[in-house]
Amino acid sequence: MFGGWTAKLYAAQLRGIQAYRSEPAIPQDPYDIPVALAQRLQGFRSITLDPAQQASYSKATTLAHEHGPCCCRCWRWDAFEGQAKYLIAAHQYDAVRIAAVRDLEDGLRWTVQYQRGVTSTEANL
Repeated sequence: MFGGWTAKLYAAQLRGIQAYRSEPAIPQDPYDIPVALAQRLQGFRSITLDPAQQASYSKATTLAHEHGPCCCRCWRWDAFEGQAKYLIAAHQYDAVRIAAVRDLEDGLRWTVQYQRGVTSTEANL
């Protein structure tokens, strides 16, 4: 699928996601998200967060590499927006943990870093 250090970056993402394998709302592979899971996560967008939870959500947005659920307003944005609301409301995830999950799920991370000339060492692998 990937060559060179991008394969290492992908492997690092998969290793990192393994820490969350017991949470069914977190896909085990950021490049292979089942349609049913994406639809379920998009459904969580309707969750209303209380002010403290909303503050955590907003803080996670500033901490995440993409500064949002995804780099663009696509189906992934909608799914991961819902996922974050669910994880905050149902499992009390804080901003740091939401940002960590978002960074691990980033489907364009390797492309963006490659285009910027970031090496695997600089990417903290």
